[in-house]
Amino acid sequence: MRRVRIAFDASCLITDSKSGIAYYTEGLILHLASEYPEEVELVGHYCNFLGRRKGIVLPQAPNISYRPTKLLPPKVLNLLRRLRLWIPFELLIKGRADFHLFPAFIGWPSVFKTPSAPIIYDMTYLEFPDFVSNLALHDLKTFVPAAIKRSAFVVTISQASANSIGEHYSLARHKIVVTHIPPLQIRHLSSEDAAVYLKQLGISSPYILFLGNLEPRKNLTVLLAAYKLLEPELRQKFALVLAGGKGWNEAELTSMINDMKQAGYNIILPGYVNDEQRAALFGEASVFVLPSSYEGFGMTLLEAMSYQTPVIASDIAVFHEVCGDATLYFDPGSPEELAAQLQHLASDNELVKKLVKAGKTNLLRFSWQEVTATIYKHIEKVV
Repeated sequence: MRRVRIAFDASCLITDSKSGIAYYTEGLILHLASEYPEEVELVGHYCNFLGRRKGIVLPQAPNISYRPTKLLPPKVLNLLRRLRLWIPFELLIKGRADFHLFPAFIGWPSVFKTPSAPIIYDMTYLEFPDFVSNLALHDLKTFVPAAIKRSAFVVTISQASANSIGEHYSLARHKIVVTHIPPLQIRHLSSEDAAVYLKQLGISSPYILFLGNLEPRKNLTVLLAAYKLLEPELRQKFALVLAGGKGWNEAELTSMINDMKQAGYNIILPGYVNDEQRAALFGEASVFVLPSSYEGFGMTLLEAMSYQTPVIASDIAVFHEVCGDATLYFDPGSPEELAAQLQHLASDNELVKKLVKAGKTNLLRFSWQEVTATIYKHIEKVV
C-alpha cells in the first residue's frame, strides 16, 4: 500500500522562541509520524535563505523529510503573497502530495487542487483586533478566508474556537475538526537540577508563575494589580515570575512592571526560557496563573497540571472546556477576585491537594493519539 504523502508548512517551527503554535505543530507532526509509520509520509517546507540559518531543530522520524526554499527569504514570500502573487505549494515542496496541511492559519494554493486543511487556533483577530499587530491583522483578515475556501476541512483546538469560526465564516459544523492540545511531554528533573535552572533565572524564593508571551491578551496588568493587593507577608513570601518572550504592544505592561519593581515588588522577568528551564518553572511553582482575556485553548494550564502545580485561570468559556473543575476561576476584569483566590490557595493546603488531584484526572481527557487519529481519519476521507 502506498503511503499517504502529507506536505506541511514547517515555517512556524523555524524560531528561537517557540510559542503555542510551534509546540502544537511539533507534537502533531511527530505523533502523525510515529502513530502511522507505514501509512504516512510527511514532507515539510520552510525557508532558509542561502542556508544561512544554522542549527535548525525540526521533528525527525524515518517518514519525515524536508524540502527547504533557499533562494527566497521568508519576507519575500510573504511580500509576494500580499501582492497576490501566490506561489503554488507544489513549487515550494518541489513535488506533489496527497494532502496539504497548514499549521499556522494561512496556506498556499495548489496547482492540482490538492485537498488541504489550515489549522486556525482562535478568532482573536476578529473578536479582539486590538490584541493583534496591524500587519498580522491585515494578513489574517485577508488570507484566512481564502485558506478556508480552498480547504477540505478546518482544524481548530477547542469547541469555543470552532463555534467562533463557524459563526464568523458561516462554515458548516462538519467541516470543522476539533482537536485539543495535549500537554507537552514531562521532563523529570531532580530537585537539585531544578534548583540549578531556577538559579540561572534568578529565582530563589517560592513564586507565583505566569508563562507565555507578554502581550495584551494575556491580561497581565490584572495579575500585577492582584499581586499589589496581596497581604504584605504573602508578597514577601512569594515572588511573581512572568516568564516568556515579549509579544506585541507590551509598552503599558513594561511600564507597570518597572514602576512596581522600583517600588520594591519582587517581580522576576526571566525572558524566554528553554525546555529544561520551563520544566523547572512549572515543577517548582507554588501556583500557575493564566489571566488571559481571550485564548483559543490554554495549553499551559494542562502543562502546569502535568507537573502537579495548582492552577488559577480567568473565567472564560474556553478555560472551562480545558480545565473543568480542576482550577480556581476569577473574573478576568477583577484584580480583587484574583487576589482573593491567590490568598485562598496560599492558606488552604487541602485545597491545593484537591486541585492537584483534580488536575491529574482532568489530564486523562487529552492525548496525542486521539488528536492524530482524528486528523488522520479526516485526511483519509478526502485523499
